[in-house]
Amino acid sequence: MRKTAGRKVTVFLIVIAVLSAAVLGVLCFFDGIAVAGIKAFTGYSVSFDSWKKDLSGRNQFELLKIWSDEKRVFLHADSVELFLDIGASVKARKVYLDMVMKGVELGFTGEAARSQDDSVYDLFFGTGKKYDIIKFFIEWDREDLYIKNIDAGSRDLKVSGDCAFLDNGKLAEMDIKFSLGPEIAGELGPDVRERVLFLDDDGWYSTIITYKGSAVLLQALYLFSSPEN
Repeated sequence: MRKTAGRKVTVFLIVIAVLSAAVLGVLCFFDGIAVAGIKAFTGYSVSFDSWKKDLSGRNQFELLKIWSDEKRVFLHADSVELFLDIGASVKARKVYLDMVMKGVELGFTGEAARSQDDSVYDLFFGTGKKYDIIKFFIEWDREDLYIKNIDAGSRDLKVSGDCAFLDNGKLAEMDIKFSLGPEIAGELGPDVRERVLFLDDDGWYSTIITYKGSAVLLQALYLFSSPEN
C-alpha cells in the first residue's frame, strides 16, 4: 500500500479520537475557549452550528466540522449525539462516552485529495465518501483511549470493530473489519476480490485488519499490503 493508502486506514480512527477530545473540551469550557484550546493542543479546528446540552450528560451538535490544514484531513457530520455517563466516569475516574454521528464525510484536502491510490481502502476513505451513521463507545483515562463497538455504515460500505491507543499514544491495538456491498465490490478486479477480500454469508465482501504494537509502526505495517504491490 502506498503512503496515502496507509494514511487512509488510520485517519478514520485518528479523527474519531480527536472528535472525542474536542467534545470533552466543549463540555469542560465555554464554546469559544474550548475551540481555541482544541486548536492549540491538537492542531485541529472545530466548529458547529448549534449545541444542545442538559445536566444528565446528553449533548447534541448540528453541522459539526473538524479539520486540520496541516494534516489536510477533515470530518463533517450533519449531527452528533453523545452521552457522557457522568456518574460512572466519576466513580471509575475515567471517561465513558457513547457517540452517534449521522451524515458523516471523511476526506482529504489539497495534494492529499489528489493522491488517489486506487486501493481497496480508498473506497472507504477517499474524499467524498459519506457514511449514513457512525456509532462507537469511548473509554478514556489519562493514558489509554479505547474506541469500542465501532459501527459505521452506508449503502455500500461497513466498518466495525475496536481499537485502542495506549500508554499516551505510544501503543496501538486494532481489530477492524471493512466490508463492501456486492455492487461496489463487483467494480474491483476478480484478482483483488480473491486475494484481499473474503465473501461473507450476507453476500458482502470483507477484509480484516488486526494489529497490536507500536503506534508509530502501525502505518508502516500496511505500506506494502495493498493488492497493487
